[in-house]
Amino acid sequence: MVQKLKSATAAEEVAFYKDRLTWFAKNEPDVKQLVDWMQAGSTGIEHFEIGEDYSWRILKAYASLTDDAKSTIDATPGETDIVKYGKLYCEYAYPSRKQEKFMEIIEKGPAMSNYEQGNIMGGWIATINKEIMRPCANLYFDNFLNVLNNTSKEFLEKYCNYLLPGYDQYSVTVEKIRELLP
Repeated sequence: MVQKLKSATAAEEVAFYKDRLTWFAKNEPDVKQLVDWMQAGSTGIEHFEIGEDYSWRILKAYASLTDDAKSTIDATPGETDIVKYGKLYCEYAYPSRKQEKFMEIIEKGPAMSNYEQGNIMGGWIATINKEIMRPCANLYFDNFLNVLNNTSKEFLEKYCNYLLPGYDQYSVTVEKIRELLP
């Protein structure tokens, strides 16, 4: 994707690739190229500027790839909502401590705003290496009835939409859901 962007010439073509780049940059070289451009303040590509919003799209992709992103993200200044919610998202996107972060979502998430809930759950599931999330599959089911019976409808909807372990084997997921049904 980065190579196609580098060869783009028309403003519309650059915009097309720019919009999709952070979604499809799922390998280390592509993400690091984006981070390098962001830190340099320029891509060297005509029609491709990096503003605050796009910087946070890059930082979110970086956090979902590696814990090494933490120092860069922590050092990013700003008081805007983009920065506040970007840092919150990244805190849950880092690949380490996924089980601990899952339990934090259960414990702290219901008291958060809907927007904060979306950011912590969106960050948690964004982790690129889904293998490290496999140990968390049972946490979803172990906590499902508690979430169903003790949280708001909005939190439950996000819990089901974001955290259902589709990163695990689907047959196992379906069997676990059947076990929960009366």
